[in-house]
Amino acid sequence: MGKQIWKKMFLIVFIISIGLTMSGCWDYQEINNVTNVAGIALDKGEEKKFKLTFETIVFKPSADFNISVKLVETEGDTIFEGIRNAVAVAGKRLYIGHCKAIIFSEEIAKEGIKEHLDFFVRDHDLRMTLLVFVAKGVEARETLKDTALNHQIASYELERLVRNDEKYSSLSNHKLLFEVMREILDEGISLTLPVVEIKQIEENKTFTMEGIFYFENDKLAGFIEPEEIKFYLILKGKLKGGIINVPLEDNPNQFIVYEIQGCQTDFEFKTGNNPLLITKVSIKTSIGSNPVILSRQFSVQDYQRMLETWLNQELVRFFAKIKNQVKCDVCGFEKRFFQKYYQEWLKLSEDNKDFFEILEFQVKVKSEVNHTGTVKP
Repeated sequence: MGKQIWKKMFLIVFIISIGLTMSGCWDYQEINNVTNVAGIALDKGEEKKFKLTFETIVFKPSADFNISVKLVETEGDTIFEGIRNAVAVAGKRLYIGHCKAIIFSEEIAKEGIKEHLDFFVRDHDLRMTLLVFVAKGVEARETLKDTALNHQIASYELERLVRNDEKYSSLSNHKLLFEVMREILDEGISLTLPVVEIKQIEENKTFTMEGIFYFENDKLAGFIEPEEIKFYLILKGKLKGGIINVPLEDNPNQFIVYEIQGCQTDFEFKTGNNPLLITKVSIKTSIGSNPVILSRQFSVQDYQRMLETWLNQELVRFFAKIKNQVKCDVCGFEKRFFQKYYQEWLKLSEDNKDFFEILEFQVKVKSEVNHTGTVKP
C-alpha cells in the first residue's frame, strides 16, 4: 500500500515538473526591448543589392495603450544584413514574429524570389502563415506608406482585405509563405502570387488586391486579369464567393448578376497518349440583379441554363488561354495527374512529352439557383 502511494506521489510531482518546465514561451521577448514588425517590403537597393522597408509598431505608454506606425528603411546585400542594419535606425532589434506580410517589387520578382524566401523560411521567429504579395506598378515600399484607410497598420489591413476578397469578390488569390515554397518546389504546378496595387480614392491613396502574377520557375512571367480569377479559382477548386456577371443572350450589354454561395470542382482524368481532364463544376448561386426583371420573366431553369452555358464557354476559353498564351500550369493539373497516375506520368516524362501541352480538356457545369427574386404581376 505504501509503495502505491509513493508511486502516485512521484507521478504527480513528475507531471507537475514537466508542466512547469516544458510549457510557456521559450523565446519570450520584452516588448520594450524589441521593435515589432508588421510588414516587410523588398525593393532593389540604390547603394546595396536590396532596400528593405519595415512597417514597425510603436507602443506609446498611456492609459489608452495607443500605438503608432513608423517605417524603417535600410539597405543590405542580403536580407539578413538589411534586418540587422535596421538596428542603427530603429534603435532596437527588429522582431518579425508578428509580421503579417512580405511584399516584393516587380523588379525583384522578375529576377527570382526563391533565394529571397530562403531567409524567411529559415528564420525561427517568422511564421510560415504570413502572406506574400507582389506590388504592381510601384515600388513595394509605397504599399506601406499611408495606404491604410480603416486601420493604422497597412499590413493588418492587407490581411483583412484577403479575408474579405475570398468571401465577397474573388478578384485575387492569397498565398501563405509555406504555400509559396510548396508551389516553387512541387512538380507540375506554376507559382502564382497576388497583386497589390496603389489606387487613388479622392484625396486618399490605398491599395487593392486584384489579379495575380504567374511565374516560370521562380521568376515573374506575366499577369492574369482580375476578371479571370474566378475561372482560375474554379479550376483550382478554391472558389468560395463573389459574383458572376452573365450577359443576356440577346443583349450582351445587359447582365444578370449571380451571387456565388458555394462551388465544388471535381477532377477526373482519362489516361493515354493525350491525357483528358474532365472537370465537373457544381455551383450554387442566387440572383443578385436582373435588369429586365420587370419586362421579362425567367424561370429557375432559364437562369440555370444561361449560367451553365456561359460558364462552360468561359472555362474552356480560359483553359485554352493558359495553355496556349500563358503556357504555365498555374492550376496544377499536372500535379493532380502526377499524384493519381504516377506510372502514366512517368511514362510521358520518359517520352519527353510536355504534359500541359498534350493535355485535353472537357468541362461539365451544373448550377443551382436559389432566391431568384421573381416579380409576378
